[in-house]
Amino acid sequence: MKRESLIVAVLLGLFGVCAIVALWSGPVRSGQDDPKWGAAGVGVITLSGPIDAGSGNALFEPEGLASVIDQIHAHRDDDHVKALVIRINSPGGTVGASQEIYQELKRFKAKTHKPVIVSVADLGASGAYWVAMAGDVIVANPGSLVGSIGVIMSGMDFEKVPARYGIGMRTMKSGKYKDMLSSWRPVTEEERVLMQTMLDDVHAQFIDVLIAERKIPTDDAIQLAQGQVFSGRQAQKLKLVDQLGGMTDALEIARKKAKLGSDYEVIHKAEPSVQNFLQHYLGAQVKSLLPDLSAVSTPRIR
Repeated sequence: MKRESLIVAVLLGLFGVCAIVALWSGPVRSGQDDPKWGAAGVGVITLSGPIDAGSGNALFEPEGLASVIDQIHAHRDDDHVKALVIRINSPGGTVGASQEIYQELKRFKAKTHKPVIVSVADLGASGAYWVAMAGDVIVANPGSLVGSIGVIMSGMDFEKVPARYGIGMRTMKSGKYKDMLSSWRPVTEEERVLMQTMLDDVHAQFIDVLIAERKIPTDDAIQLAQGQVFSGRQAQKLKLVDQLGGMTDALEIARKKAKLGSDYEVIHKAEPSVQNFLQHYLGAQVKSLLPDLSAVSTPRIR
């Protein structure tokens, strides 16, 4: 227990340090101590993990919706930024949040007339691909997973639990359809039609963006938007991706489009966060402690 208490105390101390750093530090640029700091360069924003509105707390969600939008605005207002690269490694997320980031990138392009290049790492699927379509050029590795153009809604089915265990859910409502997503009762046919109509409408919005941004004929777009996932190489052949390559290639494309020299600066606007501090500064030391926390950590359902 003494070892576990020490570990917890250390992590709490680190949390306090990170909190102070996050509160007192503004957006950062790479190479601030470099003599060429302040030169023209390429802005970089990382979009990693599930996309949703979340709490909007950049301290814990360095790549959450609020932080990503703040970074877009910061790059937009920085005259040193001549192009923007969005590094995506995400399975997607909620429709609203994905649409919001997509629209902010479109506004960035409309106001600045600067190129936006998207680089897909492992995964650029569903809502993440929606975001990617705001880019002028989409770059993916040959083995990246791209696509999953579709909409899904699902939930647990507890319908048989009351009869078997005598445990149910008491519900009071003021609207006929207010509990139509309840896991404790069957879905009526009328409710099924309502939900399917809503999902079809959102799916149609996704397809409309695919047609407009990727210049894909309607019939082909519908066939590509059945929820299937493609490798980066397949996606290029299907015109979902423009070029095969990694982050280095995306930066080079951005550099050339912005007509920058080889000594350009890579500019980041992400706020300091607990996650980034632990990941980048503690590295292997923290990882070695994590297994020992299993006895004191909160269980999670995956």
